[in-house]
Amino acid sequence: MTTSATVPHSDRAAARWRVLIVTYLWRLPFFRDGGARAKPTRNVLAVSIASLLYVYTASLGVYLVEHNTAGANIVSMGDVLWWGFTTITTVGYGDFTPVTVAGRALAVSLVVSGVLIVGFVSEAIMSAIREDARTIAAKLTAKVPGELDAAHPERAPH
Repeated sequence: MTTSATVPHSDRAAARWRVLIVTYLWRLPFFRDGGARAKPTRNVLAVSIASLLYVYTASLGVYLVEHNTAGANIVSMGDVLWWGFTTITTVGYGDFTPVTVAGRALAVSLVVSGVLIVGFVSEAIMSAIREDARTIAAKLTAKVPGELDAAHPERAPH
């Protein structure tokens, strides 16, 4: 397998497409002025986009320091992207491992960020569930006193 000194997927056109895609997603009306679920959804979307960009960037860094290193088994962008996604999800199959200090430091940062991302996304989901529960409770509370007054006129406030 041969490797080249150029960095794959780093041309200006690809970078412009990534910026356009992120800009387009942020301009969608649902994410700008949606309802109660829009904010947690925006947060999860922002973390997801940032995570994808971080995995790509960290993987690119690992590729740059690993692909020409003796004894390295991460020699292609496909290998390093697979490694990056399995590392950030803390699955880490062990089929690809960095052998340089810089590669291992990036691996640690991916594992730590993976744990933080899971916590953040879990909190955003729970926040949406709590908001739904509050909305339902408020609707029920507003509805129940009127029904109680009609059912028991003697208890109605005078």
